[in-house]
Amino acid sequence: MRRLIALLLVLMVVIPSISLAASTEPVTILLLGTDDLGLFSVTGTEEMSRSDALFVVTLQPATGAIKLLSVERDYLVVLPDDLGENKLSTSSYFGGPEMAMGAINSLFELDVSYYAHIDITNVIKAIDIIGGVDVEIDADEVDEVNAFIGGILSHENLSNVKAGMNHLNGPEAWAFLGVRNNDIDTVESNAARNDRQRRVLTACLDKFFQMGSTEAMKLAQEILPLIKTNLTMSNVLSLITTALACDFEKISYLRSPHGSYQNKRVNMHKVIVPDDMPAEIQTVKEFLYQ
Repeated sequence: MRRLIALLLVLMVVIPSISLAASTEPVTILLLGTDDLGLFSVTGTEEMSRSDALFVVTLQPATGAIKLLSVERDYLVVLPDDLGENKLSTSSYFGGPEMAMGAINSLFELDVSYYAHIDITNVIKAIDIIGGVDVEIDADEVDEVNAFIGGILSHENLSNVKAGMNHLNGPEAWAFLGVRNNDIDTVESNAARNDRQRRVLTACLDKFFQMGSTEAMKLAQEILPLIKTNLTMSNVLSLITTALACDFEKISYLRSPHGSYQNKRVNMHKVIVPDDMPAEIQTVKEFLYQ
């Protein structure tokens, strides 16, 4: 692992200074955030670790565009190994990021082959490592975020947030990400939570895009071990050259389901089924690849 990280850091410094022709083909990665990291056997007493954040990111070097698709965690999917119908967010519990990636590929008829997986504990660490993030907080979010901050007794010297732009450290960002609104429909609550995740994610990306190679090298050495990924060194090299051809100012966002949907009960879970799944698939594909 140390050799892998060292080689990657060298590449991060060297690649921008030499002439490399980035591929014009889009690159798509699943970004998966979970409330706990690790695979465990299912019992009646264990707490399931489910996907709290599901994003599909496509880099389009030909146009410079960056596409960010947020996927509803309550989608109805069919899982392999006789697991049958279940909620999308449980896929990471039963089979880790590989099963989650397979479920999303099956759901939208995609061919995503790369993933980056991080749990909330390491999200907190990563945000602290990069020195915090600047995030816009809406007025109607302030009270709930501050209540969450007030309940994080294991962390000290945390600041309450206010409406507008806030600089959040790791635990404060956790409070912002973790807020749930139980007074509205579950999917609407998830959508609001996904929007908060999007704001933190884009703030992190923005910070990295503004860094010089030396600072990025130092931070990457600390952050890479926090992320579980199936990217090989060859993949990473290709990804870096592709990312260098993209423009952060051209980032765009879509949430699925985009159209109407129905609620359904499967086992212990409340799930959703789009009224027109073929149209949903078409919308997702057009967004990611056009």
